[in-house]
Amino acid sequence: MTSRVATATTETFRELTRERRLLAELDDEILRAQIAVARIPAPTGAERQRARWVAERLGAEGLSAHMDEEGNVVARAPGAYAEAPVVVCAHLDTVFPAETKLEIRRDGQRIVGPGICDNGRGLAVMLVLARAVQRCRAAFARAVEFVATTGEEGAGDLRGAKHYFANGARPTSRVASSAATTRGESSAVCPLGRSPMRVTR
Repeated sequence: MTSRVATATTETFRELTRERRLLAELDDEILRAQIAVARIPAPTGAERQRARWVAERLGAEGLSAHMDEEGNVVARAPGAYAEAPVVVCAHLDTVFPAETKLEIRRDGQRIVGPGICDNGRGLAVMLVLARAVQRCRAAFARAVEFVATTGEEGAGDLRGAKHYFANGARPTSRVASSAATTRGESSAVCPLGRSPMRVTR
């Protein structure tokens, strides 16, 4: 890392102290959103119900969200200049078929249920990032675009993301908002806020 980049990174980190504090204070809200979205069925190819929920949540944060031809939800927080946006992505679909019973429950320090981590966590964090950006006191030079994509899992072959990046504005950078690493077939560890929690599906 060059000294110029290091200095810019340090200054940005310092300038966003209030926003970082806001994210820490929203730990519980992130978890509530994570549980709520995991209760909405979204097998690959049938993400519309979950997409509408995400669009409504982005709208509640003051962003105008729309669905593109592939069913992706797209919302933009404007920047000061007409440059390529920074893009924050999280996928909508899960590996679980429509008939899966989406029961989410707490078990001590664990949150247990199908899709609670992949990608309930990614979507919940993206929504809270949207709130933080909207409340940010500093003006952004570039727009920030929030994109909830379809068809990520399995045979979906990243359909929504491929469509977005092929047809949308070329981003200046991308931020993947995704679930924690899966450990085996049945469990994953999601760092929910400051205290890591084991999530089992």
